[in-house]
Amino acid sequence: MDLKSQVFDCFPARQYGLVKLLRLADVVETDAIPSAAVECAGRPRLLINPTFVQQHASTPEKLFVLILHELYHVILGHTRGLKPVTPLDNFVFDCVINALICRQFPSSRYTSLFTDFYNGSVFPTCFLRPPAGWTTDKAAQLPSVLKGSFKGVEELRRIYRNLYSAEGATYSDLYSLFPKLIKQFSKPVKGLSRTRVVQIENIDLLGGHGEETPAFENPLGEDFLHTALSDIAHDWPTQTSPLKGQGLKGFLSEKTISVTNTNRNKALLSSLISRVAAVGDVLSDSLGTGQATVQYQTPVRPLAGARRDIVQQALGFRPLLFQGETLHNTRQQYIEPVHVYLDVSGSVEGVLDALYGAVLSAGTQVHPQIHLFSTEVHDIRISQLRTGKVFSTGGTRIDCVARHIESNKVRNALLVTDGFVGKLTAEQLKLFSQVRLAVAYTPKCFKEPLAKVARHTGVLSLAGGAKA
Repeated sequence: MDLKSQVFDCFPARQYGLVKLLRLADVVETDAIPSAAVECAGRPRLLINPTFVQQHASTPEKLFVLILHELYHVILGHTRGLKPVTPLDNFVFDCVINALICRQFPSSRYTSLFTDFYNGSVFPTCFLRPPAGWTTDKAAQLPSVLKGSFKGVEELRRIYRNLYSAEGATYSDLYSLFPKLIKQFSKPVKGLSRTRVVQIENIDLLGGHGEETPAFENPLGEDFLHTALSDIAHDWPTQTSPLKGQGLKGFLSEKTISVTNTNRNKALLSSLISRVAAVGDVLSDSLGTGQATVQYQTPVRPLAGARRDIVQQALGFRPLLFQGETLHNTRQQYIEPVHVYLDVSGSVEGVLDALYGAVLSAGTQVHPQIHLFSTEVHDIRISQLRTGKVFSTGGTRIDCVARHIESNKVRNALLVTDGFVGKLTAEQLKLFSQVRLAVAYTPKCFKEPLAKVARHTGVLSLAGGAKA
């Protein structure tokens, strides 16, 4: 059986709907990559090294896990980051994905791809695989390398147990731990043998992570693949004990980032907001304001005449017209604050700190609730935005924004996004066309999905990456 046929036949009971997807993408055998990778230089392609499959993924279950590992990188937005991906990023991504797959497929027939490929007695490679004899119904046993006594081992144990438990571990958990440990383990550590430590950049990871990995050169092809996979993953059976914060249906994670405050985008956002703001006349007293003073002229002296007329009469001069003043209710212009939908999916994680700062620069022009969206919409207050509170599932689905707009009868909105939101349906196109919609794009963006419904657009000026 050729490799392409093996790929089509390896999905269990075909319940995950990926066979149909793979028929839309090319499956290509190549030795140009170490194991497997997804490419979107035109039509999406799944690249697989046949030698690697023969040596490490010879069973249908292992081959399925290898392919699923690569597809998860697309689903979770790892292929669309706006910052250069480092060895630490790749390591963290793989820790999260491997643990997620193990939760979905805990049988040793599937997890053996990780346990056979990665050495559990070496740090930090042990984080890329479940412990020996691991099952979902009992606490994870610690790898032997984490049973020793050395500085930082207690925190390592906590993160490892969380990673392979019902509680789960987030990207932030791993990012908060490993950078300082990498620096610590660059020198000999008392209580930890040097033969049991490997530098992250020297770990051979599953999939394509090096310079040989094909780039995602075609945003249209990538958006097609990401949208198709997200739609499929959204309908997957919900796990009994899902990992916290790993970006699929209902897996909402919470974290806090450091916000980059700058007025660099204030003018752009103010312009976009003013163009879509709903403007109308309302009675001033309905807003709690007072009455306006109006001056008028009359041939009859008013009871409360102008001081100038009184003086002239005292001197014997009678004005032709007297000056008078009166109070009356006024009408004033009212601008309805614009609803901001802020993309917090995995593909904007590298610039999320700057996006938060950009929205804050708009000040009182925006609605007091900011609508964070990924595959769900989560409303936060301006005060939470200021402190960098993030709620995200990692993926992106524009339908959650459409539902929120429709249910809340939103008339004017600003989307802050990279544009990778998937293809809009006919119903969504109609809905968004009825809204005064502006879009503020990140510098690396894909404008096509929202091009037909955005009345005004602009590109933000962002600097730096996420500090979270």
